[in-house]
Amino acid sequence: MIKKKFIKWSPLISAPFNFPAAGEWLYVKYGVGKAVTPYLGGAELLNSGITRHYPMTSTISLHEPTGADLLWASWTEHKWYVADIKFNRKEKAIIKNALLSTFPSYDDFDDYLNPKPKEGSYEIFHICCFPGGKIRYFLEDADYNRLIALDITSQAEETHKLDESYLYGGIGLIPSSKEKYWDNMEDYFDDMLNEGKHYLSLDSIEETYGEDYRQRTEYYRKHGAPDPALWDAYFKRYDYRVSVVMEKPRDKLWQEHCYFTNAEMYKRHLSVNPDNIIEHPTPLKNIYFEWDANGFAYCSELYFNEEETFRIFKEAFGKEGSSKGELQIVIGKDSGSIRAVLTVGKNSYEFKKNQYFIERCKEHGLVGKIICQNYKEPHQEFAGR
Repeated sequence: MIKKKFIKWSPLISAPFNFPAAGEWLYVKYGVGKAVTPYLGGAELLNSGITRHYPMTSTISLHEPTGADLLWASWTEHKWYVADIKFNRKEKAIIKNALLSTFPSYDDFDDYLNPKPKEGSYEIFHICCFPGGKIRYFLEDADYNRLIALDITSQAEETHKLDESYLYGGIGLIPSSKEKYWDNMEDYFDDMLNEGKHYLSLDSIEETYGEDYRQRTEYYRKHGAPDPALWDAYFKRYDYRVSVVMEKPRDKLWQEHCYFTNAEMYKRHLSVNPDNIIEHPTPLKNIYFEWDANGFAYCSELYFNEEETFRIFKEAFGKEGSSKGELQIVIGKDSGSIRAVLTVGKNSYEFKKNQYFIERCKEHGLVGKIICQNYKEPHQEFAGR
């Protein structure tokens, strides 16, 4: 790939959807003695998924990130984590080379049916705070056509050094009265999770805070605090590629969006940027694609089952060792059925627990009619997303 001449990036910070966190001190370091914060305030900032996408105003040019200074509360664990990270020479080189790299992208802002090819580059630097104090890093392009996970991890330390003043309203705030907001740290965590004396019913939580908050609370009440090892399988890479194939040869794939368990993703318009893929990805989590058949335009999204996905990948690649694999999404001859099959070496494994819908319309980009859906809303999700 041709490299950019200049580095430009904006910071984002996130946490897994079901395991909300609240940041108190969040800075990304760059240059010599400089730092920028993506933190805009509000406890919801860190609980919308491993990566989140929204425009940022802070843009850094010429300097790559050199580290981070973080203090956050992991609500479901009832723990505080602190980290003062300084990337070593190898880590800074990984970040710099990625920020200078390019990849084949496209622009369909003006004309969805005729996207224009363009050179894509990474301009968003994500930091994700996981339970257990693990920190991972991602890069994303501004058009949201590609996102990668960097091979860098850091470890934060649990801290108990927040003083009594925090219970009066938070770090750096002067209490307006002599009364505490919370009696102690456990009371603080109960308040954030609507537990203990702060208990709210799920219906009340949804009415007050929305459906997403209800989902997180429901998951926490059923499963409790997460095992940090949950994400080990999410970040294990395999030597395979994803392909959407047609049982009817004249049918034609138009575009494809692949989303993987480690939050990596890519989007391809097959006529514009077919080479925009990720080598050695983690297991596929869900895939959206559009195709043309029988004079109609079709679209579908297929969602994989978490337990089945990790079981099949482990079994397939465990048996075949270093063999390469292919995960085929097979569209039936009548465009009314979809199946997924992973082939590694001489063995094939069909996924039985996928959920998907198929929509048919006159032209891509228009609202069509659902002709097939094998599940009731909401669709299945991976717990550690």
